[in-house]
Amino acid sequence: MADDRAKLLGKFIEPLLVKPGTRVKLARDFDPGYKASFLTKKDGAAVLGAGVDVLAEYQARLAAQDTWGVLVCLQALDAGGKDGTIRHVMSGVNPQGVRVSSFKVPSAEELNHDYLWRYARRLPGRGEIAIFNDWEHYLADNGFKIVKLFLNLSKEEQRIRFLRRLDLPDKNWKFSAADVRERGYWDDYQTAFSEMLSNTSTDWAPWYVIPADHKWFARACVSAVLARTLMEIDPRYPTVDAAKRKELAETRAVLESEAPKGAAPDPFESELATEAGQQEAGGSKQARKQRERMAKIRAKAAKA
Repeated sequence: MADDRAKLLGKFIEPLLVKPGTRVKLARDFDPGYKASFLTKKDGAAVLGAGVDVLAEYQARLAAQDTWGVLVCLQALDAGGKDGTIRHVMSGVNPQGVRVSSFKVPSAEELNHDYLWRYARRLPGRGEIAIFNDWEHYLADNGFKIVKLFLNLSKEEQRIRFLRRLDLPDKNWKFSAADVRERGYWDDYQTAFSEMLSNTSTDWAPWYVIPADHKWFARACVSAVLARTLMEIDPRYPTVDAAKRKELAETRAVLESEAPKGAAPDPFESELATEAGQQEAGGSKQARKQRERMAKIRAKAAKA
């Protein structure tokens, strides 16, 4: 099952990778409106849901193993969808294991230090995931998996999203006239981002260009990239040696002996047995539907 998921995710994200050593020109090489030919919007929701499940599963293993950290660098122009992407893709993970840092104009304190100081302060601990809105090779050599995501938004879609912020009262707070003035430098930004992608995508810290005009597809893409990254790390729960198992068995016996009269010695044991029976029978209806949906997506991806 894991291999099937990895293969699907690999095919899904391959067109998004900036291959190290290549020269990138955003307007030529990456279409902000791109959608995978084998994926519908309904399929995208299924991929996002599956990605969220994988992230939750592997994050728990990442925290238990306490060996790797994952650093996600998220870059986009205004209205690119950074906040919504984080909110949707990371919806299933344990908040204790994820930190989001947004870097604005440097503060006076930050300007009093070297330019990497404010980033170093917010690096993830081992077993954690940190999201950054270069000392990358050094970090990679010391157990940090680095994933860089550029949300590639078209100028027209940005214009539409700015208008939406003006039209909807509950979105007015997001609007800034300065953002509109920055549109005058659109071509300069595209050139700068192209240079950034060309010169800083490496084997140890690759860039992925996420088509951002369709929010549902962008979120599915980000989910797929992060899920694939954690699957490549393949963190494992620590094994328990014989001495520890003996200690656990002795502790279980003590706790079971303290059960009140008429109570089950271990109520949770029966719950586990019930859950195992449900999984053996095919799990919940919703889980079966998701598996069927993902099987169809894999089949369409194989033909594409």
